Amino acid sequence: MKRCLRFALLTQFLIVFVGLSQIPSVKLKVKESSGFLGLGGARFVELRLSSETRQQLLNSVNVNAGEFYYFECLPVGDWRLDADFVKDILSKLTVEQNSLRESVGYSGDLNTEGDTTSILISFSKSLKIQEPFLFRIQLGDIQNQVQFTVPKEYWPGYETIQDFSLRAGKALAANRIPEAISFYRAIITNNAFQMFPQQADSKLKLIKTFQAYLNANTSALQALKDSAQLDPRIRIAKIAQFRPVFMEVIDSLSPLRFDLAPFDSSVMHLLDQARNAVLRIGSVTDSLQNAVDEKTVQWILGGSATGRNGMQYQSMIEALAYAYSSLDFADTNAMSLPVSIPPNIQARLEKNNLVESYKTFVRVCSDRYQMRLTLFPVYFLPNLRRDTAAFPLPFYSMLKAVSDYYTGNLSACKDDILGIFRTCDVTELLNRFDNLRVIVNWRLNHVPPNVFRLMGEGDNLQAEHNVPEAADKYRQAIIIAPDFAYAAFALGKLYVQSGDTVLGTSLFQKAYQLDTLYLSSYLESYDLYRQRRNNRSMIEVVSIALARGNDYWVTNYRLGLAFTANAEPLRALGPFRRALDLNPHNYETCIQLGQAYQWTKDFLKAREYFNKAIEIDALRKEAVDALNTLNAQEHSFR
Repeated sequence: MKRCLRFALLTQFLIVFVGLSQIPSVKLKVKESSGFLGLGGARFVELRLSSETRQQLLNSVNVNAGEFYYFECLPVGDWRLDADFVKDILSKLTVEQNSLRESVGYSGDLNTEGDTTSILISFSKSLKIQEPFLFRIQLGDIQNQVQFTVPKEYWPGYETIQDFSLRAGKALAANRIPEAISFYRAIITNNAFQMFPQQADSKLKLIKTFQAYLNANTSALQALKDSAQLDPRIRIAKIAQFRPVFMEVIDSLSPLRFDLAPFDSSVMHLLDQARNAVLRIGSVTDSLQNAVDEKTVQWILGGSATGRNGMQYQSMIEALAYAYSSLDFADTNAMSLPVSIPPNIQARLEKNNLVESYKTFVRVCSDRYQMRLTLFPVYFLPNLRRDTAAFPLPFYSMLKAVSDYYTGNLSACKDDILGIFRTCDVTELLNRFDNLRVIVNWRLNHVPPNVFRLMGEGDNLQAEHNVPEAADKYRQAIIIAPDFAYAAFALGKLYVQSGDTVLGTSLFQKAYQLDTLYLSSYLESYDLYRQRRNNRSMIEVVSIALARGNDYWVTNYRLGLAFTANAEPLRALGPFRRALDLNPHNYETCIQLGQAYQWTKDFLKAREYFNKAIEIDALRKEAVDALNTLNAQEHSFR
């Protein structure tokens, strides 16, 4: 009975908590009696938390350094450790944690300092430092044990989590809320901190901090929304700066929702508040931007070719004509309409401070397209038509053709294009709208879908400089649709680019035979003949074009040039006069007419057309130089 009572008493747990001023330790009985005839009483050892290098000042860094956990074993009372004690008694020491048992390991020899002896023992890190250690030693029939709990100050990461918590608190006290949030997030998202109660506490503090952050920014946003005295552009920019703030809240909280089960309702409330703020930012900035856009483009919509903004208006309309004729009209599934303008047009916009107005107009039209509205605002084209006589080119017809195409009014689009051809004197624009005319014909004539596919694949291969495979795609398209003029034209362009101008010319001829209004085919053929100085063929190809109804400035003007190149100035007069009738504003036509009359010795008529050219553009020198040459020639005949 006594033995059982003694065993029960000895198996009681001794739990020791030690402050930072002392090294944590426990005492364990290792011998029931000592000395002569056992009269010396029981012996105890102190198991003191240590480090691999026996540092006196312990912290969470040195305690957890190395491969093992270390304890220093020292005798309690007036006795010393010796080799027999280590061999016979200390070797029986084990440590347990849950179902895991580890034997003691030795990390050094007996250490003697004055009257004190000690030895450093170690245990595997398969044990968890944040859970209690149970030290056991079996002495005959008696088992002695003691429980030791390592204070959290020595758990790995303690200094870091304490530092983060302290810095978060200071940042919060100083109203540096984003900084506080960053520290709390660092605590919460680090799995190594799960052992510390500060992590759960940080979750609560983070939610409260986010709430304060949202409240402060929501109030600031509301004040900015109500600041009607601010310029709308400044308000838009300042309001837009709040979007990443609220998105940061959303991004930060969303991954934490599943780790915050007890606080789900709080987190969901924060997320809803942040998401609503983002929606409000979008609606407010859209409303403000619409007002700014309307004010920015109002002068473009109203039309003012001859008014206060006359030159600016003309520059803007010219830029828009180049922009919208640059679209990929073949891409019928386009979700947006990316436009481009030549460098000289861009430079003109910059010179006249029109870039913002241009970009705004394009953006407005893009928004309308995506909303399936008419491409241009309602009053734009009617007002432009009113001013069209003031423009040197048929810009109204160009922009109306694009608008008609995207609204599906294909017949009207074709009529618009023929009106463009009649007076336009810019080859680049002629080619673009001839391409649009071809695409309209595709859609009206229901060209088989596989032909579209082959042409698209051929275009892509040609862009990659894969001439053989691109040519094969175009040839396949011709086989499937032998009356499809565009396939012949595209194949002809490919051969010309690869150096085979003879075959290219033949294919251009085939294209305008299949499509008598294929202006680009006539002009490409003309240019190839001009390169070869084949004046008769130049005359022939534009004569065919005119005979088939292509009575345009460009065809008449090029016929006049062909007669001039063939030394037939009298025959050139008629085409040049017709070209000038179609486009009275063309400077080059006046020069050519003046020179033709000069060659025929009709000096009065020559002077008339040189002077007309000067009236059209007084800044260009060609007419002035031609007039000086005419005066000298006329003087020599007197």
